[in-house]
Amino acid sequence: MQSIFILSGSVHSGKTTRLIKWLKDKNNVQGIISPIIDGKRFLVNISSAEKRKLEIDSFSSQGNVIKVGKYIFDKSVFEWACKIILDAIKTNPDWLIIDEAGPLELQGEGLAKAVNKVFSENVSHLKTNVIMVVRESLLNDFLNHYNLTEKDINYFNDSI
Repeated sequence: MQSIFILSGSVHSGKTTRLIKWLKDKNNVQGIISPIIDGKRFLVNISSAEKRKLEIDSFSSQGNVIKVGKYIFDKSVFEWACKIILDAIKTNPDWLIIDEAGPLELQGEGLAKAVNKVFSENVSHLKTNVIMVVRESLLNDFLNHYNLTEKDINYFNDSI
């Protein structure tokens, strides 16, 4: 792996918006961003711009769900996003974005399958730069969970 960049901030502080602006003049970037559209969380495939609604309104929706606080998420959308990230690893893009690693990922749910693969020794030979979005309040837990230290990471800035 060339470099790991962490984009960290508090909840609803504009992390995804910063990434969207940063992406405008970049090529060979793959992964997932998670904007809020019309008040609901979506996951968007950076390569194709395909989006899927992650946040659902009630348990009565079809499929499996994960409830976190007041939010209810569609597990199938996480599975779709994991596949996008895992497929991206195989193509070795210049940049891979994962927006975001939160409480679910630290508990082995959500995007954990893909995040775990990105940080496994099996893909440490890749030349892909990884941008991980991590909530500020979970940054130390994230670093500990993936056995990363401050010297293993860079902090994202808009000029990279």
